[in-house]
Amino acid sequence: MPLLIERIEVLPRFLGFTCYVAGREPPEVVVMGGIAPESHVSIAVLNLLAKRLKDSSPKRRIRIVPLLNEFVYRLGASIDLRYRYTFEAVYDAMKERIAAILREAEVVLIVDSLPNAVEHTIVELDRTRIHPPTEIVVNSKPSLPPLIPELEGKDFAMLVLNEASSANDLEHYVDALLDVLAGLGVVKRKSSKRSYHTYQRIEYVRTPVEGVFIPSKRSGEQVVENEVLGMVDDVEVRAPCNGILLFHHSVRYVVPGTVLASLACSE
Repeated sequence: MPLLIERIEVLPRFLGFTCYVAGREPPEVVVMGGIAPESHVSIAVLNLLAKRLKDSSPKRRIRIVPLLNEFVYRLGASIDLRYRYTFEAVYDAMKERIAAILREAEVVLIVDSLPNAVEHTIVELDRTRIHPPTEIVVNSKPSLPPLIPELEGKDFAMLVLNEASSANDLEHYVDALLDVLAGLGVVKRKSSKRSYHTYQRIEYVRTPVEGVFIPSKRSGEQVVENEVLGMVDDVEVRAPCNGILLFHHSVRYVVPGTVLASLACSE
């Protein structure tokens, strides 16, 4: 069966999202990206995934949605659909369309990408059939963006990618996703089983003050509780737990409450 392309309209002829659908047999697997304004890599990876599946015959139906947030690309607006802003009618229409897509899904995989991040998967290992495609796994229920309805009774995970500096980086991410799909019985493929280290939760480090943040650690480094992660002007920013640094901002001006970094905690 050829790859089908569906255009789901939110504002007719102006705003919506494109789905790539392959395979006939339910239950359905849905893979989504492009939720946040900085998720350029997730969009590129899912577009490549759709191309890789173009001439295949998946054993289960898969629906790929590379870009949910067209505001950023069509309007040039810095609007993050992970949060609710003043665009009530558009927000409600978008959420309604997404809920309809997810109604038939059995498995949902959300792909995100961040600069200065280390690849990691957030997934409840005790209830999912998704084999983690990364070496770092946080055994926790992923926090869903408000745009995404509750996924009770469905297996779901979040895959967070780093920036990509070449086509080889993108192909590496696509291969990781194909391994997940092979484990779910969507595609035939000899998947490469990865060993991974499990962490128990994610902690977000926020600045208590306004100023310029200068990081002193890099993503992927192990840290201990109370270790200095950086400075906001003269104020030290410290690790809340023992674990690994998943993400941190580059040098930038921040206001109180801004997330500066995230850590996967080992205890």
